[in-house]
Amino acid sequence: MKGLAKEWRYGFALAGWFLIGLSVGIPASDGPAACVSVNTWQPLRVMGGDDGGGADGWVWSPDSTAVVGRSNRVVKLWDTGTGVLRKLTGHTAVVRSLAWSPDGAQVASASADQTVIVWDRATGARVRTLTGHMGSVEAVRWSPDGAQIASSSADQTVSLWDAATGALLRRLKGHTDGVSVVRWSPDGAQIASGSNDETVKLWDAATGQPRRTLDGHTRGVAWVEWTPDGLQIVSREFGAGGAVKLWDAATGALLQSLTGGFGLAALSPDGTRVAVMRLGLQIVDLATGALVQTLSGLAYSNVYGMAWSPDGTQVAASSGLGGGYRAALQAWDVASDTRVRDDRRGLYDVLGSVAWSPDGLRMAVTFFPGALQFSDGTVQIDILSPVPGLSRILYADTARVSSVAWSPDGLQVVSGSSDQTVNVWEAATGARIRRLTEETGRVYSVGWSPNGAQIAASVGPPDNGIILWEAATGARLRTLDGGARSTLAWSPDSLYIAGGGIRIWEAATGLLVQTLLAHGASLAWSPDGSQIAGLGDDLVAIYDVATGAEIRTLDAQGSFGGTAVAWSPDGRRIAAGFTTGGGRIRVWDAATGALVRTIEAGATRSLAWSPDGSQIASGADRTITLWDAAQGRRLHTLNGHTGEVYSVAWSPDGCRLASGANDDSVRIWGPIP
Repeated sequence: MKGLAKEWRYGFALAGWFLIGLSVGIPASDGPAACVSVNTWQPLRVMGGDDGGGADGWVWSPDSTAVVGRSNRVVKLWDTGTGVLRKLTGHTAVVRSLAWSPDGAQVASASADQTVIVWDRATGARVRTLTGHMGSVEAVRWSPDGAQIASSSADQTVSLWDAATGALLRRLKGHTDGVSVVRWSPDGAQIASGSNDETVKLWDAATGQPRRTLDGHTRGVAWVEWTPDGLQIVSREFGAGGAVKLWDAATGALLQSLTGGFGLAALSPDGTRVAVMRLGLQIVDLATGALVQTLSGLAYSNVYGMAWSPDGTQVAASSGLGGGYRAALQAWDVASDTRVRDDRRGLYDVLGSVAWSPDGLRMAVTFFPGALQFSDGTVQIDILSPVPGLSRILYADTARVSSVAWSPDGLQVVSGSSDQTVNVWEAATGARIRRLTEETGRVYSVGWSPNGAQIAASVGPPDNGIILWEAATGARLRTLDGGARSTLAWSPDSLYIAGGGIRIWEAATGLLVQTLLAHGASLAWSPDGSQIAGLGDDLVAIYDVATGAEIRTLDAQGSFGGTAVAWSPDGRRIAAGFTTGGGRIRVWDAATGALVRTIEAGATRSLAWSPDGSQIASGADRTITLWDAAQGRRLHTLNGHTGEVYSVAWSPDGCRLASGANDDSVRIWGPIP
């Protein structure tokens, strides 16, 4: 047994901003990712340093799988599906505006060099350059059908281009100063343009003829948006004191004028409210001009970015002290005025624009740590999903799923079922990668080795043991006799497998190296690999792995029908679930055996600690419950299964849960806050 009890060196580690794994099933090219905690934003990806400095003005692709930003003369395109970051070079002056084609295949960039460049998303190659403006191109937008591109310029014109050929179709003239913004109506029939001449003009997109002029601003127009129904237009003036105005698109009548000093404004997705900066972060009803509410707790008075969630329930804002000292990224539930995110940054940190992905799961925010100059910054891409929910049903077949486990990199899930199958699934897509079993017995338990090299399953007759496969190829390696009809557990260093209540085998050779006279309904190794816990009907016994000696017994104190045992990641606590005698989850001090907490979870079929030790997930009849491990308080209930949940497993990054149940399904939940 020499070398069996050794220090477990985790295969994932904290390194700067980076944490191992994935979130929401989106891989990163060079590894780490993180999910959100209750009060903190965490990065899915940080870009900066050798990426050539910071970027801003982020715009998400229509399918939420890529985000594009501008950094001086460079366009930065990050594909969140592949993790590839492309720097698109070709402009000779600062990039002013970015826009995606409706199908997400191309990106258009407008620049002060008087050109618009169209880029291919997949390759980053320049598709074409649109030339003809005589001044800086301030804004660019694709038509809703993707057939045309509109650009507005300091040369006082709006140009319409054929998106397929780059040909100039028509030039819209009428403004008497630079045109700062251009927007297509939702049906593509009209174009709205805002200018420094203090007007908004509406144009017939088919003919290029002006339809009407919206006159009433006293400053240049910085921002224009159509309401989703295309019936109204919202515009805002430049400057901290700029007014926000609501217009009737059909008649040009001014319907509402909101004054009082607005630094920023953001239109709600349904077009009925506007978030503005005016004596705080306020929500205003557009139709009446009435103040709906002032969101409480805004960290700093200078707001640099603002965005609504796509469902219209939340508003996010980045703010800071004047001069670039300290920053905060916050989000509020608008209906309840509750801060659901509050991330305060350190001295000299600066935040820029905020962009919410269309699916509502991610956010792009420019973050410049410890920098007073934006050009020295990094860019942070954040995940946002405060309420866990069903992400994907990976499997529906004709037999109960008895066990699930994640690969160490979080990319795959393995499941074992009573129909004698072991399946490996791609977590992001739900695609089955391979089926490992061939006429084997009923599967009781599955486990992925911590080093990712092997998959193990405890099966009944005819194999009647623990089967090992090579994870990369699915090749069957060996069978460990005597581990049938039991749970199994890999040692932290991947050298040994425990099972069969309790036998320990050397994984590489199949040699049986230790047999303990132990309870083995469920097994768990201590994080350092020196001890193993075996669950009985009404107790947990802890054994020294090297000697086989029983160290102590943990009394369930009236609970019976033990189903699952798990060691906390720091090795200080042991939790076990029971089905009768009130059920419950019992939590003990691993060093002393003292009962430290009882969680009134009811009949518990499965449980697992989160990787950071802050939560315990338990499976019962049809539900999964997330518990605060320190207090025993219920955090969330995940509904969706229609049978008893026999297995729960956290992804390595703690962002997601996999579950298997008697309803013949494997489900992925997340992201988990």
